[in-house]
Amino acid sequence: MQSTTSAVGDVQLFSNDEFELPIEFEHGQIHAYMAPIARGLGYRDAANLARSLPEHCVEKREVREAAGHSVPSIMRLGNQEDWYLTEEGFYRALGQRQTSKIKDPEIRARVERFQAWVFGVVLPALRREGSVATLEPGTTWTYGETAAVIRQRYGFDYSVNGLARAYRDASVFGQNGIPRKKYRDWFWFTGSAWNLHAHMLPQLVSVISAKRHEIVGAQSELVLFGGAGAR
Repeated sequence: MQSTTSAVGDVQLFSNDEFELPIEFEHGQIHAYMAPIARGLGYRDAANLARSLPEHCVEKREVREAAGHSVPSIMRLGNQEDWYLTEEGFYRALGQRQTSKIKDPEIRARVERFQAWVFGVVLPALRREGSVATLEPGTTWTYGETAAVIRQRYGFDYSVNGLARAYRDASVFGQNGIPRKKYRDWFWFTGSAWNLHAHMLPQLVSVISAKRHEIVGAQSELVLFGGAGAR
C-alpha cells in the first residue's frame, strides 16, 4: 500500500490508497484533523471519538487554506472551524482503540490497517520532521520524571520499572540497560544513569507506543487462538 506525504501550507497530508490524514503544525505542536482518525479507528463519527477522550484532548480549530495550494479533499474549504485532536489526544486515540473488542470483522480489519499505517509510516515521519515543541537546550529527565510526563501528557501509566521494560521491549535499550546506537543521542549519560533529552519525548513515545500496540495485538490474537482451541 503506497503512502505519500505532501505539504499544504502548515498542513502535512499523509495518504495511501485507503486513508488520508492531515496533520497541522503550529509553534512546534501537532494538531490532527479528527474526522479521518475517527473513520480510521472505526468510530461512527468524530463526536463518538471525542466522547472517549478527556476534554482537553479535543479542540476546535479553524481549517486553514494555504494560498496557491489545493486543500486536501477531506478538509473543508474556507475559514470554517472543525474538530482536531491535540498531540496528546492523537496518541491516546491510537493507543486506547482495541481491535479485539470490535465485533464487525470488516471494521476490525480496517482499523488494524489504519493503526499499522499510522504507527509504521505516519509517526516515524513526524519524528523525522521534528514537529514537536522544543524545550530549553540541555533539559534532561530521569526515568521517574519521564514516566510522570508520559502519564500526564499521553495517558500511559508507566512506573519507573515499567518504563525501563518498555525501553527494552521497543529495542530502545539493550538488555544491558544501555541505549542502542540508533537511539544513543536521545539520552544523556550522567555517570550513573541515562536521562532522556526532554525534547525527544514525543519521538520516544511514538516508538514505545508502536511496540505497545504490537504487543497488545499479539496478546489479543493469542487469546482468540486459545479460545478457538478450547472449543
